[in-house]
Amino acid sequence: MKINKNLDIWEKGRQLAPNVYELAKELPEEEKFVLSQEITQTAIAIPSNIASCAEAKNAKEDKNFRNIISGKLARWETQREIARKLGYLNEDKTNNVFKQINLIRSPLSSLNKALKTDEATN
Repeated sequence: MKINKNLDIWEKGRQLAPNVYELAKELPEEEKFVLSQEITQTAIAIPSNIASCAEAKNAKEDKNFRNIISGKLARWETQREIARKLGYLNEDKTNNVFKQINLIRSPLSSLNKALKTDEATN
């Protein structure tokens, strides 16, 4: 089973990036080439890797992309926490994006669990 770009998960990932760009605009100028660049690159990588997963040629490649997506979600959450701890972004401003992250993580986790179960029975 592959993640298909027609699925809701890809659309949610695609909607995430512009919202993260809006957050990045609120970071101070001195973070323009550090934290701002990190959070936007991570946000772009999430739907990009979902699309790559849809094009995976085999189960191993598919699993690799799913792991990359999970890692990128965790990476963005970490970057969010760093920005909050530094006082650059408050929780209210990041909650919408955090909710979007969870809307991607939930079906991805379900898919990973289903595939693990399937692998264990085969």
